[in-house]
Amino acid sequence: MESERTSPVQMIYNFFVFCVHVVPTVALLLLIGDGMHNFMDGIAIGIAFATGMQEGLGTSIAVFCHELPHELGKMSHYSNFISPILCLTSIAQAKITN
Repeated sequence: MESERTSPVQMIYNFFVFCVHVVPTVALLLLIGDGMHNFMDGIAIGIAFATGMQEGLGTSIAVFCHELPHELGKMSHYSNFISPILCLTSIAQAKITN
């Protein structure tokens, strides 16, 4: 007996249906927008390398400099969640050792 395979289109549809029911709409829009942004950066880098090595390296450096503050900004959101947890664990450790 051969198992049924799900088509890629059906898998994408199922993923988006899952996201709509689980992930808030704003978070989904941010995720899709960020993904499209990174995809376009990749296309720009690919086209630049297809033009020439110097253009590709220049575009890669430009995209890196553009993305670095963006990704550091995301990390600050994570640190806003992680730093209080680390603070609480160090307080707990101090209480245990004293």
